[in-house]
Amino acid sequence: MNRKYIIISCIGVFIIPILINYLLMTWGAWKVYGSADSWLGFLANYSGGIIGGIVAYIIANSQIKQELEFNRQQSIEADRSYVSVQEFKGQFRLPNIQTSFKSRIMLTEDYANYIEGKTNAFLQKETTIFYRIYHFGIPEVILNCKVKIQLKGGASETSTVIKSNIGVIQKEEEVFIPLYLEKQKEVMVDLVEVTYSTIAGEKMYYKYDLVNLKEGYWVLNEDGESVEVFSFPMKNSNWIYPNRLKEEQHV
Repeated sequence: MNRKYIIISCIGVFIIPILINYLLMTWGAWKVYGSADSWLGFLANYSGGIIGGIVAYIIANSQIKQELEFNRQQSIEADRSYVSVQEFKGQFRLPNIQTSFKSRIMLTEDYANYIEGKTNAFLQKETTIFYRIYHFGIPEVILNCKVKIQLKGGASETSTVIKSNIGVIQKEEEVFIPLYLEKQKEVMVDLVEVTYSTIAGEKMYYKYDLVNLKEGYWVLNEDGESVEVFSFPMKNSNWIYPNRLKEEQHV
């Protein structure tokens, strides 16, 4: 309650008994019977029942709103989508990588210029680094997905940024972003940032930080603030892909 309502309530506490005294104890209506004491008792019960009903309604309404908001938040969290980023080395057109029919390779300017006019036989001998992005969770899609990858050349201090407005990503879909740069033989990733919207209306932010070795997810509020969902330190691991190795042996 603001200051205005507090002042009005305090004044009312003192004025109401005075009004009751004048109106009830000094006034009488035609063919209305009963002493002042009986009317005071009736008024106390009558007003008490009304006030009690109003208070019960306010409390019940507040509890219902809290329960609905709790259930809504639980539903949003249960239907929350997450994205994942994986780095791997592969041939330029990924001929030996098992992907879904809807998977895509993003045509960056350097990558498109390199593969233009080259045969598949030639490209199968050349490899580059890709970042694979996909999403997981109960919903089938994520919306308005945007990716930003910050690269740094091997011996250069100059950073290069790859940006892509991917849009919709379906659950079974994979998006491959090549990190090939025409003038740099070696590239290193400093940071990967992904923003997207879930079908529940949440705006999510994902960070894959290779400088500070931290990975995590945040919810972006309408006021621009970010609320951490969870994050964890990144640890290096080495592995191989058996299915891919088997296919590459037949090339």
